[in-house]
Amino acid sequence: MIGTLLVGYLLDLGVTVVFAVTTVCYVALFIIMATAFRMDVDAMKPAEKTADHVAPHRLQLILLMCLMVFAIYASYALWESVISVHMTNLGIPFRNYSLLWTLNGFMIVIGQPFVNRLFQNLKLPVQIGIGVFIFAASFFLLIFTSQYYMFIIVMVVLTIGEMIGFPGMPAWIDALAVNGRKGKYQGMYNVAISLGRQSAPCLGVL
Repeated sequence: MIGTLLVGYLLDLGVTVVFAVTTVCYVALFIIMATAFRMDVDAMKPAEKTADHVAPHRLQLILLMCLMVFAIYASYALWESVISVHMTNLGIPFRNYSLLWTLNGFMIVIGQPFVNRLFQNLKLPVQIGIGVFIFAASFFLLIFTSQYYMFIIVMVVLTIGEMIGFPGMPAWIDALAVNGRKGKYQGMYNVAISLGRQSAPCLGVL
């Protein structure tokens, strides 16, 4: 949240400054990880051997989830790659674009605990469905957006959908997978995210 706030102002000083500050942050992160994160690998017990396959209908559902996640993150990454150019072409300063991501981060930090409580009694598929529908609706609104205040509204709608639907996706995959293969299917989920983010810039060129 702080990073997206700063980048809009740092960019006015030159892209070299942006990357220099980013480098300092990564070095600081490395120092924190090297000094604060400790794990006794020898003390970790191997997982008990369990069934090594998932029922066909569950596997199909996991694969459909991965396909959905691919589409979601490909769409999401367009915000990070194409929308900034589109907004500046409309005459909106780049710092205003970065403020949208600050708003996104602020809403998630403040609102996520309340959203979790609000939807805690809903089944995961229902919660995810509601969140993805709201998330998708934000892109429909984006078609008609040309003023900055409209971009703010779209970002608010997108973030609400993200808060409702996104946290439950890995939990649902975890519930569908058998104990001996949970890591495998979580890996597939993360691959789908990475492929979606990777594909977005190519889609943006089209």
